[in-house]
Amino acid sequence: MVQRPKTESEPFPGSWALPGGFVDIAGDRDLEACAVRKLKDKTGVVSPYLEQLGSWGSATRDPRGWSATHAYFALLPEQAAGRVLAATRSGSRSMAKRSSRGLPSTMPRFCRPRSSVCAARSNTPRCRPI
Repeated sequence: MVQRPKTESEPFPGSWALPGGFVDIAGDRDLEACAVRKLKDKTGVVSPYLEQLGSWGSATRDPRGWSATHAYFALLPEQAAGRVLAATRSGSRSMAKRSSRGLPSTMPRFCRPRSSVCAARSNTPRCRPI
């Protein structure tokens, strides 16, 4: 989870949310390139593995207007996760490691991982034959 910026243009300034952002039409060749870029920009992490979890969109997901969400999950070596948490504790990043089951219900709906996103992740098999 990352902390949203504390600016007036944010619908829920300072709230916790899944890392994400907008597609760079000129720079991102596809959705996965955008996911790789946003993960690195927001968390400092470069994942050796990303997989698309699903896509959701509607006029009511974001109070600013129509939006689409394309969720990816990343697999990280334990050492990389440890470095991210160490950077968080030192104050260089505003991030938190949270279980989707332990998220506070008081978070604004827009900033909570969407129930459909969390449900999709929990239904994704942990191991798959190759």
